[in-house]
Amino acid sequence: MQQIPADLSNTNLFSSLLNITYNITDPVGLNESTIRLYYKTNTSDSECWIYVNGSSTCGYQPKTYSSKSGTLYSFRLSESEIYPAVYNFNQTVMVNTAHQSFSLVSNKSYMKVRFFNITNSKPYFMFEVFANASASSGPLRVYYCNSSYAFGDPVTSANCINFYNLDATVAFNHSHSSYSRHQLIPLAINTTTKMVGDKVYMSPVSYFLLRGRDGSDWKVYYIPQVARKDTVQNISVGTGSVLRPNALGSASNLGRFCFPSCSANWQAVDDINSDGDITYVRGPSDSFAYDLYNVPDITQSSSVITKVTVYIFARASAQCAGLCQARTKLRTNSVIYDGPTISLTGTTYATYATEYSKNPQTGLPWTVSEVNNMQIGVGLKSRLDQIDYRALATQVYAVVDKAVYNNFTGTVDAHLHQYDGSTFYYYTCAKDNSGTQNCSPVRSDPLQLGGLPPIAPQVYAPVTGYYSGYLPINFTKSASPNAYTITNYNISLVDNTLAFVQTIRQYNGANLSYLWDSSSAADGLYRAEVEACDSQGQCSSGRSPLFTIDNTDPGVDFASPTETSGSTVNRDYIYVNVTATDTNFDRIRILLYNTTGLIRVASLFSSPSFWNFTNVTNGVYYFNATAIDKANNSNSTVTRNVTVNVPDTAPPASVTNLKSDFVNTTAVDWSWVLPVDADFNSTIVYLNGTNVVNTTNAYYNATGLACGTVYNLTLHTKDHAGNVNLTDVTNLTSTTACPDTTPPASVTN
Repeated sequence: MQQIPADLSNTNLFSSLLNITYNITDPVGLNESTIRLYYKTNTSDSECWIYVNGSSTCGYQPKTYSSKSGTLYSFRLSESEIYPAVYNFNQTVMVNTAHQSFSLVSNKSYMKVRFFNITNSKPYFMFEVFANASASSGPLRVYYCNSSYAFGDPVTSANCINFYNLDATVAFNHSHSSYSRHQLIPLAINTTTKMVGDKVYMSPVSYFLLRGRDGSDWKVYYIPQVARKDTVQNISVGTGSVLRPNALGSASNLGRFCFPSCSANWQAVDDINSDGDITYVRGPSDSFAYDLYNVPDITQSSSVITKVTVYIFARASAQCAGLCQARTKLRTNSVIYDGPTISLTGTTYATYATEYSKNPQTGLPWTVSEVNNMQIGVGLKSRLDQIDYRALATQVYAVVDKAVYNNFTGTVDAHLHQYDGSTFYYYTCAKDNSGTQNCSPVRSDPLQLGGLPPIAPQVYAPVTGYYSGYLPINFTKSASPNAYTITNYNISLVDNTLAFVQTIRQYNGANLSYLWDSSSAADGLYRAEVEACDSQGQCSSGRSPLFTIDNTDPGVDFASPTETSGSTVNRDYIYVNVTATDTNFDRIRILLYNTTGLIRVASLFSSPSFWNFTNVTNGVYYFNATAIDKANNSNSTVTRNVTVNVPDTAPPASVTNLKSDFVNTTAVDWSWVLPVDADFNSTIVYLNGTNVVNTTNAYYNATGLACGTVYNLTLHTKDHAGNVNLTDVTNLTSTTACPDTTPPASVTN
């Protein structure tokens, strides 16, 4: 028997069958039913090369011929019979069964495919999957995740790496049937560290995650007749769990009103539907005070918490509009966090919220335990603790949004090839009619995969956010399936449609980071694209999440009724109103100084922002405002000055301890204690209703009085502004009796 050589170069078997033809040189007495091809693919550590849901194919496998022409007998083998691979289902059944599709319509849509029998001793892999999208769709992000991954955002998971991005414009690499077509996605690992991209350890049970994009419609194809629980999962954002106060937390400083009654503050704000002013909490003073409340636990489930939002339903009373303030409060891991300060400009209840996509204390995604131990609350600042001068809140609650993962009924058309320079061995045998067998020599052909590009680097910085100035770009190390050297990383800027914008770094060598001056790009929404190229000129690209470049300072100016610079006001408060203009506006900071330095700061999160600095004393003040955007660009106003000169209309206190110290027939000495008022000027002294003197002394000596007469001393006090305290402070004192000047009667008789 003679064999016509097989062609096993590159990856041509993925798009066609392998033909192996033998010529039977002595066909006399040949029993054609005994003709068999025996084949196997050896790996470096095993003769097992095909795994289907954990079951293996090992050693030589027999195959009958497919066709013949004279003495030429041909055998046709598919990729699933030659290339080492792991499958979740019998490949012959898969390619001959009608498929259905599941749509990944957003970046919160995932398909999770589990594989068994994954080895980390082989340096390169090819992941095959049946997935496609319209040409206008963004790339399908493909993640490798090891067995420690359960569910959740793969971007924040230490057990996942985005190793490839499949462009929608890339045609299918090959078709197995009218039902089954595949894309080829290369994956390489470091067989020394057993890591993918030097980030994630490869485990025997592994997952491949397919993640959609907002505005795209990637379809992943599967056969629905087979239920493989946990092999595939999809994610959808669930409705939020609403958590309302159910007990007192670690702080209770607000006042409350409940009709007809309630025993604790949390009962005044726990309404499912607002009851308005029937129950509420109120700010007790012109300084911030706050409450914290416990909330019910959420149920542990196969879900991940995507954000926690704290809500308050608050208003100002009639004489407090624009002057009262409110804040949301959150306590987690024993640390209290304030939401932005809200100026309550309206007298009808309105909803205000603060969103926490991650736990602010850890900087990591929320855990169920953290949510179950958190407290929520409200801070309120009134003008006075009087009706019509208060800040009020009638509802406080939190919404916990969860991404819910559901098991998927079906098996995705996907499998994974694992290579280590394997060799394909084969020979054929046949018998004649008498049972005598003859076999050909064993032939071996190496599996060659020279045309495969390196894996795409994962660009993990920048993340979604706002940036200005110098921007760090960081990415993971790429690797070649054929161990070719990665010679260069090229860095580019692309827009949200993935269209090229500009070159950031043409040749970054082997460095895995670059600090880029973003001022060369126009403000806008972008991704950083990193292309890894090997020594053969083969390249793959990875892209960052969308981020915003903003190098433009916000506009900022004062608006009416801000005090005019150089003006004098005859009141104890200063008006400042600031308008900021910026697409990515974040906040306004208003700073108030006196002659000694900075004395007050107001941070406001809306534009225009009105602020009233209250309870200021007489003197010269300076103020300015700074607008800050989300990229931390800032711009400040000029500094204005204003003089506060509040007329003094308050009289001083009265004197005390008025008493007479000396009395005789013609004089009385009085003394008293002066008031401590700083602006005290003098004491107005009335004697029997007549103003006899205004004195700064603490005494008055009256002389030339009539003996035996009662005198009424009345005192009023006056300050430097001329304000008089008209409260009478009086003392009645009588001079001593007059001397007896009448002679006695004459003697008689």
